Amino acid sequence: MARTFEALAQRHQKLLDSGQPVAPHEVSQARALAAGARGELAIAANRRTAAAKQLAAIVGIPDIAAIQFDPANTPPPSYSFDRLRDRVLTEHSELKVAAAQVERAKYQLELARVTPYPNVETNTYVQHDYQTRTPQFGLQIGVALPVFDRNQGNIAQAEAHLVRAMNEPARVRLDLSQRIAEIYERYSSNRRLLGQYQNEILPEQLKAFDGVRKRYEQEPGKVSFSEVVLAQQTLAQAYTAYLNVLAAAWQAVAELIRLSQSEHADGDIGPASHDDSWPEPLAMPSSPK
Repeated sequence: MARTFEALAQRHQKLLDSGQPVAPHEVSQARALAAGARGELAIAANRRTAAAKQLAAIVGIPDIAAIQFDPANTPPPSYSFDRLRDRVLTEHSELKVAAAQVERAKYQLELARVTPYPNVETNTYVQHDYQTRTPQFGLQIGVALPVFDRNQGNIAQAEAHLVRAMNEPARVRLDLSQRIAEIYERYSSNRRLLGQYQNEILPEQLKAFDGVRKRYEQEPGKVSFSEVVLAQQTLAQAYTAYLNVLAAAWQAVAELIRLSQSEHADGDIGPASHDDSWPEPLAMPSSPK
């Protein structure tokens, strides 16, 4: 976009110098747009450098050149919703924690139930009486009688904790199912929209801008400069929207990988099959050219 604005400003100056019907203020506006585009380009370059250094610090690699970056337009991988759901609902660590809590609650209840039964305490001793010059042996036995304390309150509390722990795996499964559906919806929508931008929206928008620009260069009197600026701004907005969709698609991919607790982007959760319970969005018929 910066190169396009710069070329447009230079073309404006040449048209003005050759006596074409171009107003001087249009040349100034074109130069201002080119300067603004150069500034945005510098900001984007700085942001990319900062993001690369932050990534190097996060992964613990001081040399940023050692990190292999994938192309920005790499398409997101294809995932199967059924495989993802089955993996999460059978192997997720939150389910294992919930199962461990059930076992812990069972032992806590058993401990509360046996607490009222006292332990028998014994004590033995051996000594020598020097006055009578005889050895002595003694045995002491003690036991506490729980006449009033039967630990009923702690038993009731432990039973309640056990009931809650037994219902926790079902709650965790419902929560994981809800999270899977929410993330997969964003993944599927952005992945589909990303393909539309790459195959239809951006190519057609670029053709529209090139047509207006070439017409203005060939016949500046029939196409106003404001039309060229509007077409270029529309193209810039399309590119910005495409980058936002691209970022949202890969963000959803990262969340799916984290939720499935996989080590790789492909893992065992894709690709989607034809009988998957989450079908691919229906393709709309293309408009006539």
